[in-house]
Amino acid sequence: MYQALRSTKATFSGSTLPKTLAVDVNGQTSTLPPTHMAAVYSSRPSGPEPRRVMMYPVHQSILSLYCANLPVLPPSPPLPTNSEAPYEIPVVPIALPNPESFPFLTQFLYLKDVQPLFDAFLSLTPASGIPHDLHQSERYDAFVAEYSLILAQNYTMQRLASQAVRVHGLWRNACALGISDIDLQGFFNLAWEILMQALTLSSNNAPPVVVT
Repeated sequence: MYQALRSTKATFSGSTLPKTLAVDVNGQTSTLPPTHMAAVYSSRPSGPEPRRVMMYPVHQSILSLYCANLPVLPPSPPLPTNSEAPYEIPVVPIALPNPESFPFLTQFLYLKDVQPLFDAFLSLTPASGIPHDLHQSERYDAFVAEYSLILAQNYTMQRLASQAVRVHGLWRNACALGISDIDLQGFFNLAWEILMQALTLSSNNAPPVVVT
């Protein structure tokens, strides 16, 4: 299903959000093409300029399964028997605190793999990867210390702070959508602790500011 999202193409132009959008399913009539198009925009108050809206294909079964706060989605049309026929799916407006991180959130919901989140939001991971025995407190503490040191040695405080903001934005999206997943929450807890320790290490190693 996730591969179907990656191979789906859609175009949209105009100042008014359409109710449906034609998508190119690339001959996916034998698979499961997306059922809806998420029109994601910022929930923050907008200025005089038009809101920026980003379109992402999604499957109703995935979003409805994991997102408790998702509105009732309109029914999607049956898949055309002819792969060359136009296929129009409903457009669903979704306001989120951090629209830019929505694709990472849906990727996790489809694949249930936290490793891409670490790669995207913390950029560097230990060569050994993320261990599976972090339920042991000693192993957890050692891994946090190792990971935070790697980040502190390779990134500035400004970069680490920016990464922390991105992780917080992803967490706010999960809260807004009502996603309750133990693995996702584990990522948030671990990533936040690593970044906070990395920021502390980076701050301790920063040269002193001379005030004249």
